[in-house]
Amino acid sequence: MIERIIENWLTSASERSFQIPFCQLLSAQGEKLLYIASHGQFEKGKDVVTETSGGQLRAYQMKGGDIKLAQWREIDKQINNLVELPIQLPSVRSTDWHEPFLVTNGRVEDAVLDYINTANLGWSRRSFPFPLRTIEKSNLVRQFTELHGTFLPKETRDFQALLSLILRDGRAPLDKPAFAAFIEGTLPLETATLAKKRDGARAITSCLLLTSYILGSSVAVSNHWPQFEAWTMVCSYILCMATRYSLAKEYWKDSYDLALISARRALADLIQECQERTEYVEGHPLGDGYFYGARQTLLSGLVAAWALNQRRAGNPSSFPAKFYRQSLRKSFYWGESAAPYLALAAIDLEMNCQSASAENLMFQILQIASSANEPNRRGIPDIFTSVEDALVFQHRLKPFQPESYAGFSYVIEFTTEYLARRWRRQGLAQRWRGLTQISLMTSVPNEEWEWFRWRAENLSLASRRYPEPQSWQSLRTEAEARNASGLPTLLQQEPEFLSYFVMVFPHRLNVHTMRGLELAFGAC
Repeated sequence: MIERIIENWLTSASERSFQIPFCQLLSAQGEKLLYIASHGQFEKGKDVVTETSGGQLRAYQMKGGDIKLAQWREIDKQINNLVELPIQLPSVRSTDWHEPFLVTNGRVEDAVLDYINTANLGWSRRSFPFPLRTIEKSNLVRQFTELHGTFLPKETRDFQALLSLILRDGRAPLDKPAFAAFIEGTLPLETATLAKKRDGARAITSCLLLTSYILGSSVAVSNHWPQFEAWTMVCSYILCMATRYSLAKEYWKDSYDLALISARRALADLIQECQERTEYVEGHPLGDGYFYGARQTLLSGLVAAWALNQRRAGNPSSFPAKFYRQSLRKSFYWGESAAPYLALAAIDLEMNCQSASAENLMFQILQIASSANEPNRRGIPDIFTSVEDALVFQHRLKPFQPESYAGFSYVIEFTTEYLARRWRRQGLAQRWRGLTQISLMTSVPNEEWEWFRWRAENLSLASRRYPEPQSWQSLRTEAEARNASGLPTLLQQEPEFLSYFVMVFPHRLNVHTMRGLELAFGAC
């Protein structure tokens, strides 16, 4: 069955969409990844460059579909570059020879193989030591199948869950609870210790490959949001494994980097789509009215995460400022799980010298929380409630809704501290009476490794209220003394992932996470 799943996935995959799984295959086989192309203009025929355990360099050119004579003639120049041009990387000597490979998720036609044999003779006469070799779909199916080994769903329900996720409508959002449950059924998280550290690495590898198969339907219709969320969740669970079992980086870092690249690419593709579109309606405009404002909020946060990491990498963009002018005024605060998106937008606005706009955005969170919790109001959906369920609640899309979220909030405390660090005393004072009527809830996993799970089993839940009156000096001092020490070590060390993590795992946003975001991206 797994062979058929892999074969079907490869058949529909583009060269870009099977590049990362192929890199995972190479890494698992002991090759050190030196370079992964972003498909720009400076690739020089090489999509992937590796170094074997024996120190031999290898270069791979990846193509999608069957390679016939017509396709061969189109890529002839790229193949010549693959074989003849030296690898130019800081860690590689330009005089070192490399083994060239042509990789396709289809079949190489016999006539093309004849051309390759002839070309290899010519390269040999010109003293190129390594012939061009091919890797076809049949080779890939066999190698991927072997790589999974025993780390596949064993129970009938787990395999049914895999098939359900693979067969899902690619246009639909990711079912994060179901996807998390599937990942936890794949990774050995329930045992206290791992018998072999290598088993942890193999399980992580299998998880990454299975995610590629699951996302095939989303890739086919260019639905970037579920791809971004799924790969962010894979990153999180890899860090979960690394933390739980104190795994050395050799067992997980390559897989984590590949999953992070996949999340980054999905986010970049989504931003590119935003740049190319003039409107953001999906489906029929009348039916989309319930979801349009929430989509603007989601996109604002995603654009902010992209912009913050672009700036951090030394590549600032003018697009986010233009986008915010339209998106933020049309955004809809569906509930507390929207707070991470607005918090990221606020941080990016502040880093773009728009502090007043950033602070006003955070004040809106307090204002909505305060007004929604007035007597005889229903409150606002809490931070554990998904955007879909929150919209159903907010727009009363079900005839009978007894739920109430009144009287408590998970977002007021970190929002208040954010504003206190910016000395917004008067604005807080105006809203203080309403805030003191609301219980300040915090939810923090007891175990560091459970931070990275969708649902932590051991949580510390706490509740308190702001006093009235409140000393401004003590409030500001407490807020300014806040640091990121309450976060897991790996979360502090991965700022790019942290910005993705808070959007996909909104229930992990608290005073520690908020401060970690500010410090990671140079905010106040």
